[in-house]
Amino acid sequence: MTAASGAGAQVPAIEGTYGAEGGCRVANTRDPEEFAATLTGQAVTTYASRCTFKGTAKRIVGGFRTEALCDEEGEETQHTAMIDILRNGDVYTVRFADGLEWGPFEKCQ
Repeated sequence: MTAASGAGAQVPAIEGTYGAEGGCRVANTRDPEEFAATLTGQAVTTYASRCTFKGTAKRIVGGFRTEALCDEEGEETQHTAMIDILRNGDVYTVRFADGLEWGPFEKCQ
């Protein structure tokens, strides 16, 4: 299963919004909260950064790999990152190529 090519691609298995308690609160209220992170089929977002998925999401063992265009607060330029979105039951973890992990992300109510 793959997503459409080009900017704005989606990771096909992710429907809805996922996050920790703070991330789900932000998704529901739109009020910013420090250390909150959310994951959707289009992007992974924290208080100070956002990575928007692009290109084609490819299946890997345990999830998907996709390229993303990322920007971080205080930086003037965006950068490209390769991101693995791993699923364990109903919980996702996001792993960047440098080993940094965000998560766990659970389905927001």
